[in-house]
Amino acid sequence: TIEKNAFVDCDQFGLDHEEQVHSLRSRFKDLPLHQICSQTDVTPEEIHNSIKKYPDSVKKADSLGCTALHLLVANQSATLELYRMVVRAHPDSLVCKTFSNMLPIHLACLNFKIPADIIIKLATENLRSADE
Repeated sequence: TIEKNAFVDCDQFGLDHEEQVHSLRSRFKDLPLHQICSQTDVTPEEIHNSIKKYPDSVKKADSLGCTALHLLVANQSATLELYRMVVRAHPDSLVCKTFSNMLPIHLACLNFKIPADIIIKLATENLRSADE
């Protein structure tokens, strides 16, 4: 059994426990597209409207270094249509790394419910980026 305060002294990025909690709770502050991409009921309309209203948000990373694409491919509700919308808005997000050096393809491979066509697109588009 894990004790109630087992992780209180853990540091993440040099933050104490209270700072970590605050950081995670405010992770999507001023990042509406990231919030949308992390929701299980995400729709194409929500992504389209968010990118239209906040075009720079697709280029930003949250407190863990995740772009909207990272969050979308980690989402078990991701579809190829949603993936294409985010990548078209910011193709460079394909090669953005989180603070733990994870590319979107890494997170997608950990998502056992992601459609295979997204993994294939990520792999081929990453290969194309590497050749450039």
